[in-house]
Amino acid sequence: MNAEQIAALVPQLLQARYPGKCRKVDDALAPSGSWLMEDEDIFGLIRATDTTHPFIWIKLGVAIEIPRSSELAHYVACANRKLVTGRAYLAYGERFALVVVDETVFASSISLDFQPSMQDLVNRLETSMRHARELRQELLGQFGGRPFAGEDWIQLAL
Repeated sequence: MNAEQIAALVPQLLQARYPGKCRKVDDALAPSGSWLMEDEDIFGLIRATDTTHPFIWIKLGVAIEIPRSSELAHYVACANRKLVTGRAYLAYGERFALVVVDETVFASSISLDFQPSMQDLVNRLETSMRHARELRQELLGQFGGRPFAGEDWIQLAL
């Protein structure tokens, strides 16, 4: 798929799979082509990129306001070994960190005429969501912090 096709696919997929749980994000708040998905306890920013080699970027908020520590950084790095798709990473502020699960799916591998490619995209999104939920429970229990909520999704746009 080219950039224009993938930009049209993202909202169609999200609205079909998660009706009433997604909305277009104002381009002033996030990169163009971004959609916010709120599914129960998951906040995700899903974006179709308009690049030479277009892809879908999935960023899911795991936890926020986690006290910074080297143990946290090591834990998140090691948590990547458990992931089937994507990767977990953390970003630091002055006193706190946040953790995100991130996945990319290249548009060239997606075709509306080849259903397994569409199912792979859905599987990657939902597997990433499952990883984010599992990692959240572990992180909050071991390191503190809190789940993403309300306007915290804006942190995913950075």
